[in-house]
Amino acid sequence: MTILEKSIIRFHNVKFGYGISNSILNNVNIDIKQGGFYFLTGKSGAGKTSLLKLMYIGNRITDGNLFMFDKDVDSYSRNEIALIRQNISVVFQDYKLLKHLNVFDNLALPLRIKGDSEETIVRKVTQIVKWVGLKQYIDSYPDILSGGQQQRLSIARSVITNPKIILADEPTGSVDEVSAKKIFSLFEQLHKRGTTIIMATHNENLVKSKNYPKLVIENNSVFLEK
Repeated sequence: MTILEKSIIRFHNVKFGYGISNSILNNVNIDIKQGGFYFLTGKSGAGKTSLLKLMYIGNRITDGNLFMFDKDVDSYSRNEIALIRQNISVVFQDYKLLKHLNVFDNLALPLRIKGDSEETIVRKVTQIVKWVGLKQYIDSYPDILSGGQQQRLSIARSVITNPKIILADEPTGSVDEVSAKKIFSLFEQLHKRGTTIIMATHNENLVKSKNYPKLVIENNSVFLEK
């Protein structure tokens, strides 16, 4: 079985909602293939963020089965869920940077939580700031960075631990077109390295310009368009 034939996330008859009368997603049946790149599209309020939250176990499904890394999420222990989350990174539209930490320490934080040595942290941070074009800002604080630079920093922090899955929630939604192209280029580079990427976006021009499959949320369900 090749990488792109293997499912890394699988939804089987999944339902999700907040309370009995507030159904967000119904009968979702989709396979996310390992190493794939997927756009997640749908109208505002359709449930894109809710679907992403299910994928990083930020929310639990109401009914059905969600399989991650070949195992039903409901069968994972609390410790196993914590380990799963170490293999999943989320990139948010509003960056989620810690403004009291400089660029270096924002990037070092997930590595320190992981328990890496300071020597390893310095090496990894030095490498990744070069990759995202922020080497000259390594001692700067997020507030002095442009929106595009803050988003690149957010991406760098999300991938510095080498996650197997990246979930991006409108990562180019609040930056200009030039910055959006640079940010998307970073995701494509990660995809070429074998990282599975699911990117929620309203940018129809971007979606049309790329030959990646789409997860479309419509009428409380999700459809895969290739």
